[in-house]
Amino acid sequence: MITYSTLQYFKVVAETQSFTKAAKILHISQPALSHTIKTLQADIGCPLFNYKGRGVTLNTYGKIYLEYVTDALKSLEEGEERIHSLISPDSGTIRIACLYSLGVNLVPFVIRDFKQEYPNVTIEIMQQPSRIQLEMLSHDEIDLCFCTDFNTYDYSEDEKIEKATVLIEDLYVLVNKSHRFAKLNEINIKDLDNEDFISFSSLTFFKRPVMQLFEKFDIHPNIVYECNEDSGVAGLVAAGLGVAIIPPVVGVDFEKCVPLRISYPICQRTLCMAWKKDIYSQPAVKNFRDFTIKWLPSNKKFNSPFYP
Repeated sequence: MITYSTLQYFKVVAETQSFTKAAKILHISQPALSHTIKTLQADIGCPLFNYKGRGVTLNTYGKIYLEYVTDALKSLEEGEERIHSLISPDSGTIRIACLYSLGVNLVPFVIRDFKQEYPNVTIEIMQQPSRIQLEMLSHDEIDLCFCTDFNTYDYSEDEKIEKATVLIEDLYVLVNKSHRFAKLNEINIKDLDNEDFISFSSLTFFKRPVMQLFEKFDIHPNIVYECNEDSGVAGLVAAGLGVAIIPPVVGVDFEKCVPLRISYPICQRTLCMAWKKDIYSQPAVKNFRDFTIKWLPSNKKFNSPFYP
């Protein structure tokens, strides 16, 4: 079997063109070095050196092999350096996914303050619906995610995930300015009975609690469209295609839409930070997670983009 040490030994012999010199550099006996090279040549199936007295030179096969050995050793060294950078608490890369809305009004501020303490950490951020975030987390495609809170009924891998609440948001009914509700300041959820309704899709964890709310109060809206992204739902409302229950999001066209407070019942959404439990986590990820949990109590109030 060709080992990492074997490749190193071959490269040193090729560069020094001497078993004696190579053995001194590698701090091994010359017979042991000679045996290793003979075994290597046997494994490959051909000689790699021309032997001239006490010296050696690479033959045609040896020159070809040296190119690949050099590249392989370089890649392995780069891999070691990469691992060392990841396990350093002051460097490494953190892969984060978040909801579109949190990519505007919370996550950037956590990152800003975290980077003041850990300027050499690289952070990669992407925006996805909650269900996709958790799938990415379970497949180790990301390290942390900021998503709608969930339970086992929503997500079957719940027992493998740990989470911490990051934000509780009030929900609103969003209507087009031409809608008869547009002149109201607030609305009872029962008023949505038989209304054309734009729902979030099943890719989100937002749809189920809204449907359960309707069922609880015997409300039967006419679901005309489904969408998996906040601004998409808001855009359909702006086009006059229905009303929606929506969390505070940036990007609503207030020239065409009006957000209404829900007077009854209290309607809120809980958002959380989630990570896989019982696995090794690089120090930078653990630092970010711990930093965020400590950061939240003094930074909980984010103004709604709907109301100051």
